[in-house]
Amino acid sequence: MLGELRIEDGGAPVAPPESRRARLLLGWLALHPGQHARGELAARLRPDVLDESARSSLRQAAWALRPALGEALQADRGSIGLADEDVWVDARDFERLGANGDGEAALALVRGALLAGLDDEWVLDARTAQQHAEDALLERMEAAAEDAAGALAIARRRVERDPLSEEAHRALMTRQAEAGDRAAALLTYQRLGERLRRELGVAPSSVTRELAAALREEAPAPVLPPRLAAGNRAPFVGRQAELARARAAWGEAREHGYGGLLRPCLAAPAPRHSG
Repeated sequence: MLGELRIEDGGAPVAPPESRRARLLLGWLALHPGQHARGELAARLRPDVLDESARSSLRQAAWALRPALGEALQADRGSIGLADEDVWVDARDFERLGANGDGEAALALVRGALLAGLDDEWVLDARTAQQHAEDALLERMEAAAEDAAGALAIARRRVERDPLSEEAHRALMTRQAEAGDRAAALLTYQRLGERLRRELGVAPSSVTRELAAALREEAPAPVLPPRLAAGNRAPFVGRQAELARARAAWGEAREHGYGGLLRPCLAAPAPRHSG
């Protein structure tokens, strides 16, 4: 379920049904254990058609699903469901492992978005709920990390998993600042802003902007690198224009809070030139 629909029997792959309605039926039954009244299930899966058409669609889907599931599909005239004692579902195991505190094992089950490739309304709702469950699990793991390095690593995983999540980016920015790397935190903010503008056409929220502003205010004013301070040592003979550009770049970096990132580059030994 966590990725494109896949069926296995004793570890051997089984071809899923070609019928989209049959795959949707399997997805619903896998996420909802037990037996379901045919009339209610038909109306839930096909709310866009009349009752008789919905029931007919359910019969056809169940018929198409039978070759892949065999006796694991339990159906009679009144109800339909899976033989739960004989069926293992990754999405259900994710919930169990997460509740038992085994977050890494739970996340290892996630191959992709829930029922990838299917987009019925109930699938989208279930997919959103699964994504929230994964986010919440990572958040708990981050809070329970034994040290700052572990918490920072999990915060990075949250951002990698959802590159558009402002909440995940704020958590990463906070962890980076706590580790003493405010420059990295501000770079995280800059990359988030660029991605939001490029992919969604929006700016970061006020909460995220306020966090970035607070990090800039708390950052100590960087000291001008010695080689950019006028001085008499190692002058740029005949390189006044280049030195002016370097000083201007340094000033801009200080204004935007990226001094920590640029300092190593600008402080590197510069070659001397004769006139």
